[in-house]
Amino acid sequence: MKNVYIINAHEYYPFSEGKLNQSLVERATEFFAKKGMEVRSINMQDRYEAEEEVQNHIWADIIILQSPVNWMGVPWSFKKYMDMVYSAGMGGELCDGDGRSSAAPKEGYGSGGQLKGTKYMLSLSFNAPKEAFDNSSEYLF
Repeated sequence: MKNVYIINAHEYYPFSEGKLNQSLVERATEFFAKKGMEVRSINMQDRYEAEEEVQNHIWADIIILQSPVNWMGVPWSFKKYMDMVYSAGMGGELCDGDGRSSAAPKEGYGSGGQLKGTKYMLSLSFNAPKEAFDNSSEYLF
């Protein structure tokens, strides 16, 4: 059995309630549950403890980030989550250095993670019509 952890990074605003991202989290949860997988999820509006989130990352075989793209990046609350959770895991549970060694200080950067078998997926939503992605004259896409 595989364990799936879904992070809903949507930040609630009165003009953007997050219904699309929440519906995508719900669909993913149903999809994986039907395949017999255990699913946990968190929403950036939920209270969380960094150490518990580190344990959720260790528990997961698959981690999915469901996020809107705001100003060409993730919402501020997910940036805070990353700072809190991933910094808490820097003691060796999630990462033990950045992969470089004193013998080869310019090699291996980014290979120091402890979750080597974990699969990751970014599922991103944009406030843009499909045609914006299919039209080469649209300068942002």
